[in-house]
Amino acid sequence: MDEKQKEAARKKSLGELGELFAIKALVDAEYDRIRNHCPDPAP
Repeated sequence: MDEKQKEAARKKSLGELGELFAIKALVDAEYDRIRNHCPDPAP
């Protein structure tokens, strides 16, 4: 694997990691929104 291939593989994996973080941020935001709109159960 030459340097250009290594660079391409690194950029691809970073892009995939960025997508995962974006999905996680959306899920976390939706979870917080749902949790904030539901009344807390009585203890």
